Amino acid sequence: MDVPLSEVGPIEGVLSDNVPRPVNAGRIKVNTLPPNDAERMRVQWQTWVPIRSDGTFTVEGWPPNEKIQLIALCDGFIARSGEPPPECEGRANDPYLRPQVFDPLETSPITVEMVPLVECVVKTIDEESQPIAGVEVESCPNVGWWNVGAQIYCAPLIKDERILKYRSAQSGTDHVFPQPFRTTSNRSGIAKLGLPEGKRSLWILSDAYELPIHLGSRRTRIELASGKTTEATLHMQPRGTEQLSDWDKLAGVVLGCSTREGRRVLALPGVSDKMMEFTERFREAKAQDDPELLAGAYAVVAGAFADIEDFGEAARWYEKASRQQEEIERNDD
Repeated sequence: MDVPLSEVGPIEGVLSDNVPRPVNAGRIKVNTLPPNDAERMRVQWQTWVPIRSDGTFTVEGWPPNEKIQLIALCDGFIARSGEPPPECEGRANDPYLRPQVFDPLETSPITVEMVPLVECVVKTIDEESQPIAGVEVESCPNVGWWNVGAQIYCAPLIKDERILKYRSAQSGTDHVFPQPFRTTSNRSGIAKLGLPEGKRSLWILSDAYELPIHLGSRRTRIELASGKTTEATLHMQPRGTEQLSDWDKLAGVVLGCSTREGRRVLALPGVSDKMMEFTERFREAKAQDDPELLAGAYAVVAGAFADIEDFGEAARWYEKASRQQEEIERNDD
């Protein structure tokens, strides 16, 4: 088989002037841009390069006639989220950070527009409000590559040229930078990290502690505004000492959370089938605190406890159903 080869050339670029020099811990990650109607098995290309201290970078050997979609990260700054190119019209309104797109044949060198990360100050404390040191606090802003997929922003860093040479995906992955958007609390229980603006989630990595389940998740939602420091407090509990709220006990049933209490209630006779009916209603509901939804779900759980003659627990859930019914009547008035 004869395979024609085309000559490749470098792509030069620079970060926008608002990034102070010298640039620290800078990296560029790039992908080719498949068209909308591309076949699934179309060859794609990805790589990454470091950013020099003066803000410049060079992508060696880019495939000819291929547009480049690009993201960038350095200390304190991230690439501005890009607008949809003609190949991806109508995809701007989504939760992802998006790459900037360039045509190397039309623009050289390219300038990557950067925006500051928002400082987030997180306080990690225990059930007695005492600071906890050594807890890893993490978030994972995702980049949505145009027509390719999504991943954590600038992680992992992969060079296809090495995968092609050594025939191993592992050999093409570099670990020259720490995991982005992750930091560790100090002796005062303070952890600082820079995050893109918008709605983000925080969680922790610890062998000794965990966040309590809230609405079926061990994550805390925060919203970051450009130019404003965001503060968050994470109240943690020792692992294995779960204290569930009534809602989260119900969520363990209705939303399928893998909690001990949720599994116990779900195993009660007559609950499982009925809860399946509620599951879709909760997922489709605009608000999971809708009184009508909760009244019905609470009544089902109460009935299950009554069936096994646990009348004390049944009474509690019936009372909760009654309160939701009163809320419905007040709203109707």
